Amino acid sequence: RQLHGRGGEGAATGLEPGTYSVLVQPGEWTAVRARAVVERGPPVEVELRVERGVALEGTVRDPAGNPVAGLDVQFTISGDAQSPPQLKAAVTLRDGRFVLKGLLPLPGTLNVSDWAERWDSWTGDALPGSPSLSIVVRRTPSVSGRFEPPPEARRIAYTVVAGDWITGRWDLDLDAEGRFLLPGLEEGLDLSLVFEVPGACLVRRAIAPLVPGEQRDLGTLVVAEGLALRGRAVDEHGEPWALTRVQLTYEDWGIDQYVLTDGMGRFAFENVDPSAQLALTVWSSENAGEYFDLDDWPAKPVHELVVERPR
Repeated sequence: RQLHGRGGEGAATGLEPGTYSVLVQPGEWTAVRARAVVERGPPVEVELRVERGVALEGTVRDPAGNPVAGLDVQFTISGDAQSPPQLKAAVTLRDGRFVLKGLLPLPGTLNVSDWAERWDSWTGDALPGSPSLSIVVRRTPSVSGRFEPPPEARRIAYTVVAGDWITGRWDLDLDAEGRFLLPGLEEGLDLSLVFEVPGACLVRRAIAPLVPGEQRDLGTLVVAEGLALRGRAVDEHGEPWALTRVQLTYEDWGIDQYVLTDGMGRFAFENVDPSAQLALTVWSSENAGEYFDLDDWPAKPVHELVVERPR
């Protein structure tokens, strides 16, 4: 619970009787902790005396010696029975410098990270009041490219596939000409990037292993419209299998898409790549489904899938 107030005073209301630990961490002052026993009746006053403490300073550069600005710097001490925990944060400046003030002269952990994943994170031990630190970070591997024609959407989704594993799905920002920069990729692995461009086929690009710090240009990625795959799910008696989850799998890409059937059992997937190896699964429950191979699509489009009802 936070203490609300100003001028060095604060109050916490609505507490139940009991024993509480009060911790304050003012910006340029040391963290301090006190114990308070709250009982019914008049408010309990707690006085906490803070000191200016010492500073932890450093500079962050890349391997070539250039300063790196805009990185998050965080110093933490978990604390124990004798000393309170500490948490101080800053951001590296244009010259790569950072200063964290109001620290107790106790060893802790310093972490330098980049929310945009352009740079690898750095973690190490630090002691406030010691000589200025010199920290070297390296760029993460990244790829860049350009979609042609440029999508109308300035933000699209992409999926990273490493071998048989999908590592995650995120958003990617494009500029007005469809260009992008994608940092934070893993090095030393065969990767596939699958881009979900609205109103078009999935765009897939295989990525040979990246080396540390590599900035690779993928060139032009062609955006094309696909075909519609439509069908109808019915049971063995011809009754529609309504409001059922249908899964379309790009088997050679490791990517799945989902839709629900309507009241007549109909479903549709738009902008499907006819050159991809596809399969359908109609799910009768959360863990059971009927699998259908689509080797002959689109020569023989799906019209009806016979799905057995669970017993």
